[in-house]
Amino acid sequence: MNHSAWRAWRDHAWRHLVAGRRVAVPFELPHPTLAGFRQESIAEPCGQLRDWVIPVTDGSRIHLHEFTGGVLVAHRDKIDPNRGPVEALTHWVTEAPSGQLAVGCGLVYLLWRFT
Repeated sequence: MNHSAWRAWRDHAWRHLVAGRRVAVPFELPHPTLAGFRQESIAEPCGQLRDWVIPVTDGSRIHLHEFTGGVLVAHRDKIDPNRGPVEALTHWVTEAPSGQLAVGCGLVYLLWRFT
């Protein structure tokens, strides 16, 4: 069954994902859509062709980057931005490089402006 193969992979990789590591997905697993992943339309570019996501019951999500040749690399987003606008903003500010850059620039501006 497609879900059970993905579930076994997730159970094996979970501690690495929670630790913030990126984990290669074995080629033997069926296509992510067959396990409930859906294509994500908004993601920071890092050389990937497509992004796939699936929510996790703890409010996080598993995010797959699909690269040339079908290579999949997974990481865990601590906050699933698809849960709502507050979660999307929190995810962007705390986890996305562009959000962290924006916050940093904003702080530098405030320090410069008001000192």
